[in-house]
Amino acid sequence: MRRFLHYCWALFLAGSGNLWWAKRNLRQQGAVVVLMLHRVLSAKSANVTNSSLDMVVLRETFRALVDYLRRHCEVVRLGDARPGLAGSRLMSVLTFDDGWSDNYSEVFAPLKAANLPFTIFICPAVMSSEMPFWPERATWVLRKAEPNLEPSQINSVIEALKGLWPAARDQHIARLAQAFHLEDDSFRSEIDRTLPWVEVTEMQAAGVQFGSHTCRHSIVTSIPMSELRRDLKDSKVAIEGNLLGECVAFSYPNGNWSQEARQAVAARGRFVMAVSGGHTPWVMLRALADEDVPWASVHIVQVDERVAPRGDADRNLTHLRASLLEHAPLPAAQIYAMPVEIPDLQSAAAKYDAELKSIAGTPPVLDLVHLGLGPDGHTASLVPGDPVLDVTDRDVAVTGVYQGRNRLTLTYPVINRARLILWLVTGIEKVPMYKRLQAGDQSIPAGRVLQNNAVLLADRSAAGERAGEGERETA
Repeated sequence: MRRFLHYCWALFLAGSGNLWWAKRNLRQQGAVVVLMLHRVLSAKSANVTNSSLDMVVLRETFRALVDYLRRHCEVVRLGDARPGLAGSRLMSVLTFDDGWSDNYSEVFAPLKAANLPFTIFICPAVMSSEMPFWPERATWVLRKAEPNLEPSQINSVIEALKGLWPAARDQHIARLAQAFHLEDDSFRSEIDRTLPWVEVTEMQAAGVQFGSHTCRHSIVTSIPMSELRRDLKDSKVAIEGNLLGECVAFSYPNGNWSQEARQAVAARGRFVMAVSGGHTPWVMLRALADEDVPWASVHIVQVDERVAPRGDADRNLTHLRASLLEHAPLPAAQIYAMPVEIPDLQSAAAKYDAELKSIAGTPPVLDLVHLGLGPDGHTASLVPGDPVLDVTDRDVAVTGVYQGRNRLTLTYPVINRARLILWLVTGIEKVPMYKRLQAGDQSIPAGRVLQNNAVLLADRSAAGERAGEGERETA
């Protein structure tokens, strides 16, 4: 019913000439329109495919859509979509589910020619397979058994089968095939084939993003959690092994999800932590090095860094390495240094931005960001009056000169996406800014960091308290 109402609303907007009004409102709201497609076929192929026609866009219609998107919309990569940013063009994202072969033969070339990014969600266990999904197999059996069946009759059977558990559904399809003596007839349909890895690799090299759609198009709410976790892990491993890059995007088959399924999807085999500079965090890291931590799964990135030569005492990296690498079994390759030695600092920032995406997804979501607080209210290298405070389209940026050095710093967007923010504040000189931070004062740079996922730790001095008799003030 909801889909029908949306359809009627779209017809009304188009027929009344008010579609411009709807688009304007969406632009002003900073909305992101996600176009979720499956297949693009010629009219001839659409007449013989076993896929539901609800999943099919005709070739001519798709090319008209591509031309419209190119001329009227800002099409961005899935991970680069940032809701809430109003613009002159409607922000859109283009995705394709299942990984059908026509995503290469009909979709790839037109979108590449138009320079429009898109994402394909694939099921690695059924790559290069004919009719790997049960709806196509069921439709094939029904058409073989009753060639004169109307599409509406086939759709009714498919809808009924959707309500069954996977094992029971497969049994019904097998029994139907046996009843019409089709059990020895293999499922064949060249049109209904999924992508081979060679085409996936070619498209990835051209900039197409690939994500997981589970291993076999499993409906995540219909299988036990233990099986779902295994499926998700196997899918991620297969995609990363074939494409030599991290798989960070996931699409729920049929759109079915639950809170437990979301937690399983979000579970990752690594912990990415961003660390600030300063004496107190170095002491913290030195203490952490002696703890029982699964260091093989820990990846450390920098919150900020001064532009100084390698090994310079001003470099946060110098002390970060001394605090951890000399005392903890952390692989040296899992500390990611900001490349401040590159003369072109804008290129250095862009390089580290890309590295964050390779480590923590697109857009990067860090598990923990450690922040300090300066006496002037700065945090990271987000200092009062610097234009970097207004950067919203990048996760890494170059600052002006502060205390004699330019710096690279993480910006508010990536900091505010973190799963947890840990504030560590010490020293009596921080009292005024500590109180303003607690009060959520957004007139200081630190106050613009979201506090909904934050933990604030301060020593007694920074909190403006005096240690009791016999107590010591500690960081």
